[in-house]
Amino acid sequence: MVCKKLIDYLVATLSANEALTDMTVITEFPSKRQDLPLENAVVSVGLEGVDITGVGDALQIAADASPVNYTVGLTLCVPKSATGAVCHSAVDGILSALATFVAEYSVTDITVGQMKYSGTLGALTVPITLKIFNGNAY
Repeated sequence: MVCKKLIDYLVATLSANEALTDMTVITEFPSKRQDLPLENAVVSVGLEGVDITGVGDALQIAADASPVNYTVGLTLCVPKSATGAVCHSAVDGILSALATFVAEYSVTDITVGQMKYSGTLGALTVPITLKIFNGNAY
């Protein structure tokens, strides 16, 4: 299994991107407690789930025959003093920065959720989900 490797590589990819230097990228998911109110954008990255499925009619998991799919979640938090346009630009920057990760791994789906205001965080938040196929398990 490569859960930690996926998360570490994704965090390193986002952290190294020059377009995202004004964002903090963290590995806790959902995001660890931050100083409130937020002063800068924060992107938290973490594993949402792993699916290992059986094949054929038997639906049993078999070595070298059962596909493994990882779901990785990113949560973008932008200070409430920013506008929706700033949040959308941050999403664009993240999606652009993901190009390196997508080239390295078999990303089958990227979903950007609805921007919402979180009263708890005092921030605009956007969930981003990546689904990654990683061959066969075991």
